[in-house]
Amino acid sequence: DFSETETLHKSSEITSPQQQVADRKTQEDRLWSEIPQIIVWKANASGWATYLGQRWEEYTGVPVTAALGFGYLARIHPEDRARLLAPLRRDAGAPQSYEIQFRLQARCGTYRWNLARGAPANADSQEVLEWVGTYTDMDAIEQTQGEPAAEPEILRRQAGSETNFRAENLCKIDAGQEL
Repeated sequence: DFSETETLHKSSEITSPQQQVADRKTQEDRLWSEIPQIIVWKANASGWATYLGQRWEEYTGVPVTAALGFGYLARIHPEDRARLLAPLRRDAGAPQSYEIQFRLQARCGTYRWNLARGAPANADSQEVLEWVGTYTDMDAIEQTQGEPAAEPEILRRQAGSETNFRAENLCKIDAGQEL
């Protein structure tokens, strides 16, 4: 048996369902922001973006709200758009994870090579309800293929400071400026 004071105290410790949902969303947002990929995303079965991580805006300069839906395609190189959407719209067989290289326009206006990795969020189903994935800037690697001596310098600069992953610094690398 609890006294009235103890009952009030215990009931105040119980979290409402709304608060639990809000806490879960906050935890999920923190998790997404800590993933070391440039952009984290979610999309429905047709490729309609339902979530873009905060780094989307840092990298592209486009507000997330403007990029949701199919707004993100404006930053994808026109020649790469159909190829980027193709794996999301597969109708034959069970959905599968995929990797595709494509060009994404950075904040400074240059197109940089990125690796899109996507997987069905409901992998056990025969029908995709939602896709989840990441975009990773691969431009430095693309530029140094065939130049093995240059690779350690680029990797050293990238590993040396997290600021190298900011779009404005990536643009400086494109222009040949030292960070």
